[in-house]
Amino acid sequence: KVLKVDDCIRKIDGVEVAGDGTIFFRKGERLSHVHLISSKYKGDSVKFEIMRQGKTLEVDVELADPDKLALVPVNLYDTLPSYYIYAGLVFTVLSRPYLRAWGSSWSKKAPSLLVEIAFFRMREREDEQIVVLNQVLAAPVNTSYERVSYLPVVSVNGNRVHNLKHLIRLVEQAESKGEQFIKFKLMREKILVVECELAREDSPQILRRNQVAHPKSVDLREEESNDKKSETTGNKSKKNAKKNESKDDGSSSMQQQHHTTDSDAHKAMQTAIKASKSVQEIENILQKAKSPEIIVNLVFDAIAELKQGGEAGSKKGINRDKFIKLISEEWGYGGSMVEEVFKFADDNDDGILELAEFSKFFLAQFKDAKTKHIVHAGAELLACYKGVRASLEKHNA
Repeated sequence: KVLKVDDCIRKIDGVEVAGDGTIFFRKGERLSHVHLISSKYKGDSVKFEIMRQGKTLEVDVELADPDKLALVPVNLYDTLPSYYIYAGLVFTVLSRPYLRAWGSSWSKKAPSLLVEIAFFRMREREDEQIVVLNQVLAAPVNTSYERVSYLPVVSVNGNRVHNLKHLIRLVEQAESKGEQFIKFKLMREKILVVECELAREDSPQILRRNQVAHPKSVDLREEESNDKKSETTGNKSKKNAKKNESKDDGSSSMQQQHHTTDSDAHKAMQTAIKASKSVQEIENILQKAKSPEIIVNLVFDAIAELKQGGEAGSKKGINRDKFIKLISEEWGYGGSMVEEVFKFADDNDDGILELAEFSKFFLAQFKDAKTKHIVHAGAELLACYKGVRASLEKHNA
């Protein structure tokens, strides 16, 4: 990211920007500085003169595709809306087609909060969505909430909601843990508390009464089905691996020799990774690993070393917020495994990413996967680790 928080924009393409963010247009008229940017096309370059920490800098920014940056999708082609119903609460995803239900003048007639989000909010993570409580199907379980509608969901039981699938996962996790209540926090400080037992009793009747065939939309059900198939395939691979393991009656001396070989390979790869300059270089190094365990151990060692950069006095592990901030500054929100790390860190309510818990998490992601997946994910994480270490050294300096 070229522009950073607290940068003061002084000029855009040589045009002075006033303290209120406006620029001269013509005699007696001023426009928002956004006019200079919106009049260009994606791929064009914009020159900013900024003040950063007391120093004047000039930076060039290449304009990205606004559709990819927009948090609220402008168009949905050949796609039915996603929805999820729990205890009569109907959740869906905010999009421009959703807002167009208010007619051609939706920008004036739709709820102002949703319109504001659609126009001005940008995506912070690749899988981010605005989940909206669309309406409440009246029932005993949601008494007094009937008039609540068109409000974005902030969190479920204190966990920030990233997208609709994440909301469903949080609800189902609460149900499986035997939680007595589920608390939905909405924007504008609105709180809805649902009793889980009553929700289980009322939900079938709510669906029948409102002639809804299923609490989840077709796309969500299809994704769940695919996930279950993948899990079944993974379990079969696991059983086969156990059978092969039981057949292996190699001597303890051979095992010790293998361990020594792995240890030497581990050290050699550590040295090579430290000298590498890109994710591709790291991936090429990891492809030479004789076993997935070497790759996993390399990642564990990197994360363990990163512990030294935690908050002062922290004995448990890496400070979550600092960890995410450093990676996002140095690497951005790229890579599937990096995204999973962010999700895992966000789910730790105490703000600390414990090393032991992280180890279990990483192993769980790939216990049934092929080595090539571990290679790719390991390369991404190790590259992030290098960027974070470099950033920490700058801060310490």
